[in-house]
Amino acid sequence: MFRLGDIQTPFDPFSVASGVTRVETPVYFVTTVFPDHSSLATFASPPADRPTASGCKVFLEEGVVLWYVNLTRLQLETIDDRLSPAWFEIVRGFEGVAEFPAQRILRMEGGAAAFCVAPNGTLLTNYHVAREEIEGQYRTEGAHTPVPCCYLRAAAGPGLMLCVNPSQDDWKAGRDWTILRLPADRLPALPLAQRLPRVGEPVWSFGFPMRTKRASSAYADADGGLRIASGRVTELRGTHLFATDLDGFSGNSGGPVVDAGGAVLGIVHNVDPASEQSRRGTVYHGGMLCVSVGPGNPGLWAALRVQRIVE
Repeated sequence: MFRLGDIQTPFDPFSVASGVTRVETPVYFVTTVFPDHSSLATFASPPADRPTASGCKVFLEEGVVLWYVNLTRLQLETIDDRLSPAWFEIVRGFEGVAEFPAQRILRMEGGAAAFCVAPNGTLLTNYHVAREEIEGQYRTEGAHTPVPCCYLRAAAGPGLMLCVNPSQDDWKAGRDWTILRLPADRLPALPLAQRLPRVGEPVWSFGFPMRTKRASSAYADADGGLRIASGRVTELRGTHLFATDLDGFSGNSGGPVVDAGGAVLGIVHNVDPASEQSRRGTVYHGGMLCVSVGPGNPGLWAALRVQRIVE
């Protein structure tokens, strides 16, 4: 994951980057660490109106999402997943704390990416990047009606709209895309390759990997800034996914994957399961799954046709 200009590319990387914006949902971890399991178990049976279950989500009208996370002191002390931004922030937030129970409200630093594909401000990103917006607006069955975003925000400016999203079931099947929109002329549009990727061809990705700690001299630690990665297509996974050896972490999600001409082949989706073990260590050797934006992904392609982005 290099900074722009640190590697050579056959296209102008700054031109591609100009069509990419950071998007984020203000998420706060309300994290409580208990001395032991018995005290955690006592707390886990409160009145029904108090959210306590690990991972419980609360949507606030102010456009903020609270995640309630409960741990024991032993669990906190044995966390050694420095490449997971969520755990990184939690461990960092409890540094120096010696007395338990203790609670901290921790902002999830960083965000993900979206990129413009039409002069009218149409953006592509992942379903999981817009997940809080989709869930908060009760659109998990899939929807095509544009609505103003309440929980998702774009660094490129106000006025973000949620236009089209597949269903939650489609997302879990790998159809991890969502169509957003900003006011026209906010970002330049990136061209779509409108074809399937070819195994072996070089590709580049753009995104905002969130703050982590990795024991590698090859790259600087991720800090939430815009980064570019280079790699190759290694495999086609059905009609809507393709595998690469690109490097990336949380925060790269939703970024464009482009070919040698700078045209978009896909959207960064997730770490390739085949590389999951190495990601969970402190040195990650690369491997990202990407969502195809070509005609082989019929649901997305149909949505782009309705939006008059493709013919």
